[in-house]
Amino acid sequence: MEISVRACDDDEAMEYLRDPSVIKLLNIDPQGIGLDWITMIMDEKLLVVAKPEGTELEIHVACKFRDRGAVRETMKQGLEWLHGQGFSKVWTTAPDERKALGKMLEFLQFRKVGERWEHGY
Repeated sequence: MEISVRACDDDEAMEYLRDPSVIKLLNIDPQGIGLDWITMIMDEKLLVVAKPEGTELEIHVACKFRDRGAVRETMKQGLEWLHGQGFSKVWTTAPDERKALGKMLEFLQFRKVGERWEHGY
């Protein structure tokens, strides 16, 4: 199965971020996506907000509660797709208190390096 990836606009990204099941997990009240960020939807269930920095890519993801059980494979394929786009390292951050998120990152073969989680070749 191949992953579907499409660009999305700020309005659609904010719809994901303001979903009650997502916003309660954020430490901020999102007001918009910055100009340096790219937004995309993977498999019509996972919002990816990404900021390229050379061959590295900072990412943050969100999905609605109804999709949480089905996004592991999307995330796995999404990482492969991002590396296929020429990014040698993909990284993100996760608060230490979000234990389930840390376990998900470990499952996806991210490794904790300082304050961030890195996935790379």
